[in-house]
Parts: sequence; structure tokens; C-alpha cells
Amino acid sequence: MSNILIRYIFTFLLSLVIIFLSVFPFGPMEAGLDVPFADKWVHFAMYGAMSFTLLFDFSKNHNSGKVKTNHIIISLMLSASLGGIMELIQGYFLIYRSGDWIDVLANCLGAAMGVISGFFCIPTLVNIYNKSFFSK
Repeated sequence: MSNILIRYIFTFLLSLVIIFLSVFPFGPMEAGLDVPFADKWVHFAMYGAMSFTLLFDFSKNHNSGKVKTNHIIISLMLSASLGGIMELIQGYFLIYRSGDWIDVLANCLGAAMGVISGFFCIPTLVNIYNKSFFSK
């Protein structure tokens, strides 16, 4: 178990941050922001980062930087599923939060953008990672 946690540490830490931000009460995010749909952009970014990070961890652990189709599918499905589950939890179990289907859509679109950008960026990032002190 600890070996898996170490191998997927980036994904694990980001997942904890996303879960924390999804379940703890915060004030309205739009207060003081002049960005239209700021909440949706945050959802898009969080789940884009999640799928990108998961795809990165898969690539660095399983095949020395190559992005495989099954890893793309798994990263997309796990990230989108976490987004859907968090919205269901917010809608049905948390009195201070509300679930929103548009948030689910933003989560899924962000996850898709994360794997698309990961497909192009991750081989280079894994190469850099493998040359760094992190991989030793």
C-alpha cells in the first residue's frame, strides 16, 4: 500500500486538496471577482489538473514516459468520476454546499482537457522528472 502511495504521491496529494476544497464550507467564491463563471473555471482547472497529474503518474511509473491509451481512459474516467461523486456528496449530504450539474460538466471538460494536454506534454515532463533528483 505504501509503495502505491509513494508511486502516485502527486495524484494522492492533489486528490486530497480537491476533496478538501469540495467538502469544507467556504464563502461565495464570486465575491470580489469580476470573472464570469469563476466557480466553473475553478472546477475546470481542478479536474484538469487531476487528470493531467494522474496521467503523469501512470506514465512515469509504468512505461518510462509513453502515454498509453488505456492510461488516458483511466485518468479521464477516474477524474470525471471523482468530480461527479463530489457533486453528489455536496447535493445530498452537505447542508452548506449544493451539487450542480453544470459543475459536473465543468469537471468532465476539465478532465478531458487535462488528458489532451497531458498527451502532448507528459513525455517531455517524464523525461525531465527521470533526470531530476526526485526519481532517485
